[in-house]
Amino acid sequence: VFDPSASGLFKLAADKGLGVVARSPLYFGALAGSPSRFAPSDWRADYFYEEHARETALRAASLGPESASLALRYAAFHPAVSTLAVGLTSPEQVASALAAMAHGPLPEGQQADLNGHAWLV
Repeated sequence: VFDPSASGLFKLAADKGLGVVARSPLYFGALAGSPSRFAPSDWRADYFYEEHARETALRAASLGPESASLALRYAAFHPAVSTLAVGLTSPEQVASALAAMAHGPLPEGQQADLNGHAWLV
């Protein structure tokens, strides 16, 4: 949702008959909770330094309380995406992700609206 950098590659992959793996659609877990909640030994604690964590939390909040579900569905049902690589670490996270997928694709307007949330350029 936040990173539009791959969009230029989608057409190239389609022209070459290649699949696309959407990696980390939950933005390294930040869309599944607060980006400042990582243990000091977790590499994401450094990645989400104070200012970045604050900005990411604000942007995630702008997506609403279902940000994780929206992000998963946005990536999973994007026409150019073949599969997702999501780092789920608990049975609860797996159940939540499966529940999100059960809702199917986002409505067309909502998918387009989420394109406006891109900021990692």
